Amino acid sequence: MQLVNGDIWSVYEETDLFCITTNSTLKRTGDLVMGAGIALQAAQRFPMLPGALGAAIRMNGCASRFYGLLVSPRWPTAKIAAFQTKIDWRKPSTTHFIATSVDQLCAWLADHPTARVDLPFPGIGHGGLTPAQVMPIIARLSDNVHIWTNDEQEQHHATV
Repeated sequence: MQLVNGDIWSVYEETDLFCITTNSTLKRTGDLVMGAGIALQAAQRFPMLPGALGAAIRMNGCASRFYGLLVSPRWPTAKIAAFQTKIDWRKPSTTHFIATSVDQLCAWLADHPTARVDLPFPGIGHGGLTPAQVMPIIARLSDNVHIWTNDEQEQHHATV
């Protein structure tokens, strides 16, 4: 695992798997709630994404439940993956959910050992956890996984 500070979107074109941190709350329309952080940025860039993720979550029977890591069935053409850190978008992320999503990412990496993966530092920012709480969980990820932070997240933790 490599820590990187900056704009994760700067590597979108070159990465193999671009993870966004998510929840499993669906709107009445069936779309996944993607109203903050990297999820909001992804929804703004790819307007069909909330509907597609919502449909995948419903198909797996995981609305308001745990799904972990959702990699597009169209991978590698569609390279965005949902990395779940919480169930309800209004509640904090949990280290348990992050650990289970990391387990699933490790399993995916076992099948794709040379793939570059980029993931925002999970659970911090809108997730409410500190980097110190999450670091022991993500530390076991391989070196081809890039964990991204940015100055906005750093400022958030300095004021909490």
